[in-house]
Amino acid sequence: MPIYRVEVRSIGYLLADDLEQAIRQAQHYGSDIVNDDVFSGAEVDGEVKRLSDLEEGWDGDCIPYGDGVKDRVLRDFLPD
Repeated sequence: MPIYRVEVRSIGYLLADDLEQAIRQAQHYGSDIVNDDVFSGAEVDGEVKRLSDLEEGWDGDCIPYGDGVKDRVLRDFLPD
């Protein structure tokens, strides 16, 4: 089963004293913003063919979203 990279965008508004505080609050409230948003959009960037195609910070031990992948990780679907 192919793996696809997707980017989900969400928009929220928050109060902050400055940019640094806004960044910290966005990181803190990120899940809430996504859950409260009326789904702003998603983009499919294409199929991921190899583990080396994953972005920095992602590894083969991550569980992909999708049907029938409960106990499987990216490494199970992608070659090195």
